[in-house]
Amino acid sequence: CQSAQLTLNGVAQHKKLGKFFKYRYGSLFGRDTEIISTQYSRTIMSLLSFLTEFKPNWCQSEKPQFNLTATTHNYHFSKTTCDAVDLLINKAPKIDNSTWTIDLAYIKNLFENKNSNVDDWDGRKNPETIADFIRAKYCPSKRLPKLCMADHGMSEQRDTCVTMADYENFFSTYNSQFSSRAHEVNYLRSRYLAAYPMLIDYVLRPTTDTRLKILSGHDIDLEAVLTTIGNIQDVHVPYASRLVIETWKRPKNPTRFYRILLNGQVLVIPHIPTAEPNTNVANLKLLQHAEFEDYMSNVQQTLFSHKDAFSPEVYSNLCSQTYTEQLLEM
Repeated sequence: CQSAQLTLNGVAQHKKLGKFFKYRYGSLFGRDTEIISTQYSRTIMSLLSFLTEFKPNWCQSEKPQFNLTATTHNYHFSKTTCDAVDLLINKAPKIDNSTWTIDLAYIKNLFENKNSNVDDWDGRKNPETIADFIRAKYCPSKRLPKLCMADHGMSEQRDTCVTMADYENFFSTYNSQFSSRAHEVNYLRSRYLAAYPMLIDYVLRPTTDTRLKILSGHDIDLEAVLTTIGNIQDVHVPYASRLVIETWKRPKNPTRFYRILLNGQVLVIPHIPTAEPNTNVANLKLLQHAEFEDYMSNVQQTLFSHKDAFSPEVYSNLCSQTYTEQLLEM
């Protein structure tokens, strides 16, 4: 079990994050800040909870304003749509009602919402939604729901409760399914297209001059960026995770460097050097701008056979239904 974000717990987690970031970064930025959230209430509440500690006066003066993104389930933080994302996900391995193993299928009967016919987070009919439900609702109290006790007879098991052995088997099986999907090529392609607007439009070639950008999104948004920079996650990132991308420049030198941190840990992009050897900045594990751009181009070349990662026309083509259907036929 990992710590999970329930309503009150989530507010407390994000207020704690806001307080830490105020100490770490608050003095560096004024009101030249871009604040963006998806339209889901939980990301808006997470953002507001964060801001009450990060910059309390912003909530009182109503500045700066924040924007809501047009949103689909698998694609956020872009001003345009990308039809290819969902098409590619549909071709990747599924975690749905059909992926239950015979010996664990009874768990669905114990947790599903019988009043819902939809296989989603409300219906709880597949391993992923049930695993997320258990971690979110019960892990903070460090107890597993419907766990068979010693006095449960064999006839009661599987009708009313889950044994510890089956819980271990369930989460192990689900984690294996999650990992298989995360490494599959069409899923990798979908994650690149979903992460592109965040990495290009907000970091490498920003479309605005704001010094601070705060994006409030979902685990799939963080995981898309992490996957694209070579840090594929074999399980969902923890609740209230934070991904920070710092931009560094030397005085009187236009060359930019980047440092990427997930939950406070510095990430290194595989196969590219960190800054210049034998310099002070090398100790910070900074990424050179040119190397970062080359890496993005190489990822796009590997996944889509298109090298120019910074051409809006190429990206638009990659997002088109026609190109995606041709790609899937290869």
